[in-house]
Amino acid sequence: MAPVENGDVEKIIFVDVDGVLNVGIQDGSKAPLLLCDADVKTAMRIAEKFGGSAIMSAAMLSSLRLAYVFLAEIGGGEDGATFQQFSSNSGDMLSQVLVDRLALLLTLAGDHENVKVVLSSSWRLRKNAAKQRKLEAVLSKVMGRRFKFDFVTAPKAKKTPSDRLSCIGDFLEERRRLLPHKEFQVLVLDDFFIQPMDGFSVHGHQISSVADAERYLEKRGLSDRESAKPVQVKVVHTYRNIKTEFDVCLKLGCGLTKQHFLDAVSFLGEPEAKAKICLGNTRVLGLLPPSRNVVVSL
Repeated sequence: MAPVENGDVEKIIFVDVDGVLNVGIQDGSKAPLLLCDADVKTAMRIAEKFGGSAIMSAAMLSSLRLAYVFLAEIGGGEDGATFQQFSSNSGDMLSQVLVDRLALLLTLAGDHENVKVVLSSSWRLRKNAAKQRKLEAVLSKVMGRRFKFDFVTAPKAKKTPSDRLSCIGDFLEERRRLLPHKEFQVLVLDDFFIQPMDGFSVHGHQISSVADAERYLEKRGLSDRESAKPVQVKVVHTYRNIKTEFDVCLKLGCGLTKQHFLDAVSFLGEPEAKAKICLGNTRVLGLLPPSRNVVVSL
């Protein structure tokens, strides 16, 4: 990272993809399920044939999980909408509704020169370069300007919430070394591998809540420099669990819900009332290009 000129505040937005710009569902010991159109259609057909049988294959269980989540209410201020609204396109593994919300959030964040967007997802890895380029292209189209992530976090193996927090902390520590006299306003959008923010530690810091994670990152952003400017951190944890009528708990990376969006823009200094108007119709405020009929879904 190259040093930049001093100013009042640098806003740093860390973006995870899976569980933020799509919906992921824990599937036992297997890789998480992605809520996407094609897989849901198959899952619904299997679920219709289920008929309450007590003997189910692993594939049938996975299909039932997908079908249940597809029909479940999102919550988070979505006014009764179901996760069908967040289903992804099978081709790019992105939910257009959620991508539109991120695009609006980045636009509302303010002057691009003072906002740095950091890709912290596994999509940053070299093997996923095509995915990163696709995401940048989709965001560019929505935002009406060329968008490219300013940075990516270090290409370390990350499989746990502790790994992810540590990697974000490493970035902040290095950024502080380069910019010792700048205030940081740090927003983290992440589902932390579809895990609750509880019951783990990172570098000796016990994490039992989102607030603990925020305090850890604030400390890393100060980097023990007495002269360092303040660091504010907001972690938007896009995680929730759903209990089915069969008393089974499903863990989700639930995507950037309306409430998550409002929490994020409020932290960045955008009035909530204006943000709600933007969620309903972005064209009214001219925030996104009029050439694209964008209505960011409630």
